[in-house]
Amino acid sequence: MRLSISTYNGNAINDGTNFTAGFPGGDQNFFNLPGVSVNEIPRPDNAPVLASKVLQGKYFTIAIECRGTFATQWDTLKRYFQVNDQELHPLVVTDLDTSTSYFIECTCVGNPVINTSQVEFLMYAPEAVLQALVESHETWTITASGQKKELTVGGNIPAKPRMVITPTSAGGTGFAYRRFVALYNVTTKTFTDYPWDLAEATPGTKWDTTGLVTAGKMQADGDDLRVYIDGAEVERWLSDINDTDTGVWVNLNLHPKCELTLSGAIASSGAITEIPFKVTKANKTALGALKSSGMLMIGSEIFTYTAKDVKKLKVTGVTRAMKNTSMAAHADGDTVRWIEHEIWIFYGNSSLAAPEQTDDKKPIFDLSASTNISWVYATFADLAGLRTGSWKGSVVKSANTRDLAHKSKTYTGSHGVDADPATELGCALMAWLYGSAWKSETGTIEWRIYSPAGFTTVSLSGYKYRSSANWPALATVQRSNDGYTWGNAWATEASPSAAATWEALSDHSAVSLGATYNHLRVVFSGSLGASANNAAYFEGTDVTLVPDSNFIPVQSMSSEISNYHLQAKITNNDTGEYIQLAYGMDLNTDLTVNCDEKTVTFEDGSKPLAALTLSSVRGEWLDLDPGTPELQFDDAGTAGVTIEVYWRNRYG
Repeated sequence: MRLSISTYNGNAINDGTNFTAGFPGGDQNFFNLPGVSVNEIPRPDNAPVLASKVLQGKYFTIAIECRGTFATQWDTLKRYFQVNDQELHPLVVTDLDTSTSYFIECTCVGNPVINTSQVEFLMYAPEAVLQALVESHETWTITASGQKKELTVGGNIPAKPRMVITPTSAGGTGFAYRRFVALYNVTTKTFTDYPWDLAEATPGTKWDTTGLVTAGKMQADGDDLRVYIDGAEVERWLSDINDTDTGVWVNLNLHPKCELTLSGAIASSGAITEIPFKVTKANKTALGALKSSGMLMIGSEIFTYTAKDVKKLKVTGVTRAMKNTSMAAHADGDTVRWIEHEIWIFYGNSSLAAPEQTDDKKPIFDLSASTNISWVYATFADLAGLRTGSWKGSVVKSANTRDLAHKSKTYTGSHGVDADPATELGCALMAWLYGSAWKSETGTIEWRIYSPAGFTTVSLSGYKYRSSANWPALATVQRSNDGYTWGNAWATEASPSAAATWEALSDHSAVSLGATYNHLRVVFSGSLGASANNAAYFEGTDVTLVPDSNFIPVQSMSSEISNYHLQAKITNNDTGEYIQLAYGMDLNTDLTVNCDEKTVTFEDGSKPLAALTLSSVRGEWLDLDPGTPELQFDDAGTAGVTIEVYWRNRYG
């Protein structure tokens, strides 16, 4: 290979009229291998062990002869080669033997050396690889699973393909149907592992799945109903499947809301390429926090975008009416909301068995009786502390420092015993022994719960007990917004009417808190006299909490969409390595896997990276060695898929 320099960052630096460029000392200096640093583990009386090798970047020099007025051309070169430029740019070279053009990504890193009319620039390339300027391309038309494609790859190091996968015919054995769930946060708080029913069209209104089961679109036991978030399947828990009030529960993670205001109107039809926002401090802050690509919602229409411009206060690369939404008119000043997650509910696979998942993080409250605006508890927590929506019990204060047998405590079963999961919010205060003398107890026992949406109403029933005339001063539910300053939700529970008898609590049904509070606790606090085995118990057995409907996430579920569920394995038969793809899409839409940039991109601009998994732990995705590597496509039931395979031959 004999190289001739052509351009740098699109600028001609070897046109023979203004400039003549080359590599000082010849091409062999350019082809010098990059440096390597070695990490080794020393061993006494033995040779060291190689731990790893770290490749270093490549340095090389370009010499440019100014053929006209030096002062003028020197100013031009200073614009082309700026040491303070933080970007990599392509240096394009041509192989004189084959007339093939290549490029290497590099940047200027050294002050130029001037020798009469010649200027030398020190360049740095983090990856010492020449790539063909023109991509090689093969079309792979697949009509059945297991088909193969042989490619002809040049160069002397592996190529990194870009594959555009397009299903063209109905088939496959995946899910026949899907529905998109658009969901956004309306608060400035973060939701972490928040129990959420995706199937509620409006808060408290569940999904009627009876018609789907009757039509053969969904299994009666719901085994084929799956939830994918950002391309990855997540655990879901169903309630009342094949009923009029089906729930599809997940644990939701949401960043604080990100809202902007639209600048100018958007017509009810016609393509747009950007969405501008009004020039306000709030919009600048929100756009700065917004991801560089994603989804936005205005009204009920969803837009995707591929880039943002914070200086010009807009997003670009916009496509409208996505995710089965329709175009609509939007007025100047309308609210633009960030849709953080791509959420799909899939179903319609008659042969699919139940998903492999555990109940370790299943919401603790009664899913059948609960909704997004009513959490109904008969169990409250689990011993492992993993189930979501749980209460957390603790001994806040106790005078007992010695006697474990008579220690004030929380308990989880009926009337002072323990159970897993907890069926009671149990609080016990006890006098205790110091040697042979009984000591009075002054303590505080609590069960807490927090919600970023806050609660407005509480119902609680349960039992109380005292072994003597003593009854602690505080036995109630309290509310707080900071978790430190507490106020009573109702007056403290009165002492049981008789000693040594379990007695039902007073009626505390649907008690309004008077406002929204993020923290609640069942609290039992006060003193017990120093008498033998003196004890008092306060327990909740059934609780209903009402989250504030103004602060819970807002969601909408799309109508049913016919689905092609890609479940493909693409194998390099020469190396045995493969990638797997699982993604629901429409026919004749594209999914692009870029093995160089390590991205997965759907044609609407979304990036479902979790849709791809590798066959082994490795740094690269699916390399193609020089020669004639063979690819194989496996996806049961495939009837028609086209894959456009692009790659650049690479030399190092």
